[in-house]
Amino acid sequence: MNLDVSNKMLLNEYVCPKCKAGYRRSNDLNRHKYNQNNLKVDLSSTFYGLPATTERRTVTVQLGYKYHYNQRKSFECLKCGTFFTQKTTITRHVRYFCGRGYRYQCPYCDTKASCSSNIYRHVRSRHKGLQAHAVKLFTSDES
Repeated sequence: MNLDVSNKMLLNEYVCPKCKAGYRRSNDLNRHKYNQNNLKVDLSSTFYGLPATTERRTVTVQLGYKYHYNQRKSFECLKCGTFFTQKTTITRHVRYFCGRGYRYQCPYCDTKASCSSNIYRHVRSRHKGLQAHAVKLFTSDES
C-alpha cells in the first residue's frame, strides 16, 4: 500500500457504520448519512421541532418548500416551482405571495399589487398631487 494512501486513511476518523466510508469531519459523515438514507441527521436531535428520524420530504411539505442540497438556488417553492437562494426569502414568498393574489389596491383606480410599496410608487407616479396610500384588500391570514 502506498504511504500517502495509508496516511489519508488514518486521517478519516469518522466512519460510516453501513458502508465503512471514512470522513475527516463529523459534518461530512452526517451529510453522507443523509444522502444514503434521505433522513435528516442532526446532532441536536431535532429538525424544525420534529424528531431527527423524520423524513425531510414530509417536513418540507409542511413548510411549503423543498430543499435541494448542493445547488446555488437550493430552496424550491412547492406551489409555483420558483427557486430561491435564502431560506428567509422562500419563507416570505410562501407566507405572503405565492397563490395569495393581490393584497393591495390603488384608491384612485383599479391597479392592484401584492406589495404596498408598489402601490405607493404607482400613486406617486400616476396620480401626482394626491395622497399616497394603499387600500388593503385582505390580510395574509385570510387567504
